[in-house]
Amino acid sequence: RHLEAVVESSVDDDNASVASARKAFHDAISFVGRGSHRNEDGAVAAIYRLHVKYLLRLSASTASSTSSIAEEISASYLFRAECPMKEENDTLSDEIMSTKQVLKEVLSTAEDMRKIDDARIQASKTLGSFANLEDGVEVAMAEEYIKIPHNLVVGGDNDESAVNWNELLSGHAAIEGKERYLLGYGAASTSAAFAKYAGALSNRARKADNNLSQGMSGEKKDDEAKSEEEELKNEKDMFNSLAISVYERGLSECPTVESLWVSYLQCMFRLVDQDRQAAGCIPLGQSR
Repeated sequence: RHLEAVVESSVDDDNASVASARKAFHDAISFVGRGSHRNEDGAVAAIYRLHVKYLLRLSASTASSTSSIAEEISASYLFRAECPMKEENDTLSDEIMSTKQVLKEVLSTAEDMRKIDDARIQASKTLGSFANLEDGVEVAMAEEYIKIPHNLVVGGDNDESAVNWNELLSGHAAIEGKERYLLGYGAASTSAAFAKYAGALSNRARKADNNLSQGMSGEKKDDEAKSEEEELKNEKDMFNSLAISVYERGLSECPTVESLWVSYLQCMFRLVDQDRQAAGCIPLGQSR
């Protein structure tokens, strides 16, 4: 809702104001728009649309460099393409074309557009196998009557204002007892679904880490091996990060379920051990 207010207000050329607005968008995209949001893609896509809308308004200012803004818009579209979404990215190409009519420097080459297409394919390939687990979370939440109403998180028609930010944030219907979402009422079914989803992501990260360890045991690597090693590192980091995010969302929905806390802590201890071993330290719980 804050981002929406930033966009609707007059664009201020003051460096501090611009920096503050850009930081707000950066934080929103970092904390919300960089994971798997297949079933809540309307709200996430709306953040990216607000970002582009703000930058286009900023580009109309004569004091701003259009080339740097075009690069920022291009990066925003690429980040969005990397997010697995159910339907919202189906209109991505059309939205990019509309933006290019206003600022032609955005994604100006065929190579730029190829990167967008590759990112969408990679997102679907990498996280598509977890779609059933995300659907399982949604089903469990619906069974326990804590699923966020669909009408609150639907974007649609390239319109970020279609998301009901006020109701989503204030939760008046939930507070008044008309709804049960975002109040921590999750129980056994929802916690089990979150644990299963996060556990699968954590296992995928562990597999990447094992493959990375085996690859690093060899001698000097050629360029292809170095590239594969970098991909494994990125994959490990992505799945570890996503597993933590899923656990944290699960704990916010099911704060009283002890087994989910235990599973989360086990995951965190494993990550700490991973870092300690990478630094040459002994694992937690082991004596010298």
